[in-house]
Amino acid sequence: MPSTPTHGYRSKPSLPPERSRNYTTKLQRLKPLLGKLRLSDVNEAAIATAVGKLRKPDGRAYAPNTVVGTLVPLSCLLDDAVGEGILGHNPLASLKARQKGKRRKGNLIPRARNLKEQRILSPKEIDSLLSTAKTDRYRVLLTTAIFTGLRQMELLGLTWGDVDFEERIVRVRFQLSRLGGRVPYTKSDAGQRDVAIPDELVRMLREYRASTSYKSDGDHLFTTSTGKPIGWNNVDRDCLRATVKAAKLRSPWPTFHDLRHTFASLLIANGCDAKTVSTAMGHADAGFTLRVYTGLFDREASDEKVRAATRGNWQVTGQAGNGQEAATGQVVPFPGNPHASELPAAQSS
Repeated sequence: MPSTPTHGYRSKPSLPPERSRNYTTKLQRLKPLLGKLRLSDVNEAAIATAVGKLRKPDGRAYAPNTVVGTLVPLSCLLDDAVGEGILGHNPLASLKARQKGKRRKGNLIPRARNLKEQRILSPKEIDSLLSTAKTDRYRVLLTTAIFTGLRQMELLGLTWGDVDFEERIVRVRFQLSRLGGRVPYTKSDAGQRDVAIPDELVRMLREYRASTSYKSDGDHLFTTSTGKPIGWNNVDRDCLRATVKAAKLRSPWPTFHDLRHTFASLLIANGCDAKTVSTAMGHADAGFTLRVYTGLFDREASDEKVRAATRGNWQVTGQAGNGQEAATGQVVPFPGNPHASELPAAQSS
């Protein structure tokens, strides 16, 4: 878009590199549609025309989630213009408000859809995954992911100085950038947090640190043979996908982010409230946690009501296969993986 007087506009703090690159890509998608207009001419009609072309560019429509995501940086830009007095209102917000509550198929701006259901690992699947990992490094990485709930780049950005063995916590203050290097920011302010870790994971990390060549406070936990942090694509391909395949987990195969969902399930299954889960996950507010995991919270409450209603004096003939019950909140040992023994059981999906 042509330059517009800034009226004393002060530049905002720079975005994280990945998000900046992502926003730039999305704005480039809009540039042929709105790029020749002055900001004052970007009204509801102009946006409606652009969205219509995004949904059917040259006869090929973008997916609804792609269209919705493309409008995010545009809305941010228009909000800034309103704040600086360049525009009287955000026309995109007005356009969304007019169709709010309408669920007609013909809505101009599509509704974002959750394209993938959460895949939560059961205790048996966790055991299979951890016992099948082809190296100790990958076993420790997957165990830490499941029992801390860290986002992938938060996990790969950890150094030994971030692990407090005495307090039994992991301090999340940095993350690995996909553009390279360790950067001092997280997805949100709430992402800067201390995550409590179970005693078994503490012992596992102590043993792993003693066995690695890169053990100083400034060294990354998970490194290549040369001491550089493992890349996210190598973790996805060589660690998670290869281990999931070897463990013969059921379809659909879990993604790395599903390990984070599994952590949330562990907390909920063991009675943690939404605020506790939100803090541990690094969510900005508990309301978001409830929206994402409301099914798990509701199911736990519902299951407990059923158990209470059917509880009584009765006996069951025969015995369970291994004498263990996977009751909600019970600690279930994983005999196939001594490193992960006595870690809390996950809620089965």
